[in-house]
Amino acid sequence: WKQLAAGNNKVCGIDHEGDVWCWISGTGHRYPLKYDQIDMESTDLVCARREADHKVDCWAFGQSYTGLDVAVSSLAVGTQFVCGLRESDRRIVCATPTGTNIFTNGLPNSAEAYTSIDAGPATVCAIRARDGELDCFWPRGQHPGLFTSMGPFTGLAFDSDFPEQACAWRALPGPFQCSGALSSAPARFASPMREVRPIRQDLWGVRAADGAVLSTVSGQFT
Repeated sequence: WKQLAAGNNKVCGIDHEGDVWCWISGTGHRYPLKYDQIDMESTDLVCARREADHKVDCWAFGQSYTGLDVAVSSLAVGTQFVCGLRESDRRIVCATPTGTNIFTNGLPNSAEAYTSIDAGPATVCAIRARDGELDCFWPRGQHPGLFTSMGPFTGLAFDSDFPEQACAWRALPGPFQCSGALSSAPARFASPMREVRPIRQDLWGVRAADGAVLSTVSGQFT
């Protein structure tokens, strides 16, 4: 598998042929076209980037939706919304495929260019290209002081189980330090890590040297 994403009673993935498969309560379904990125939120919305034109398709509640009708370099899915970084200028673009909009003051919008983006159930954060600092957006508008002067950051990940828990890191690969979980103390790995993900007050990662799965609380898993 190229990539996996999981939510409430659902697991989806992109196989090595570029096909998207989703399993809901043990029943599998394959979606049309070819895709190279996938993300989903904890209830039902799944979105994937097309291989051919880098636009985004979404699925929820047994129906197909247009996600992002522009080419994006990356995507991030939250509660009934999808955002991405537009390939032409690296600015944030967002949409509400199912018509439900939790952002009462308008979808996340900024004139900044960004290097990466991720989303929690009700939060979107992105790393600014010009200085490596974070911009974050809540349903009521932009968060003014999150991670202030703690960057520059090179990576960002949200915990899908907690609405406002995230980690941002200063360097990958390299010794890893989580520099600002929204609702937990910083955690660190002594080894260079290839990928990290906060999960339920813990931090999990894949060690770059050997692919071992590590946890800052539970230790090493093979």
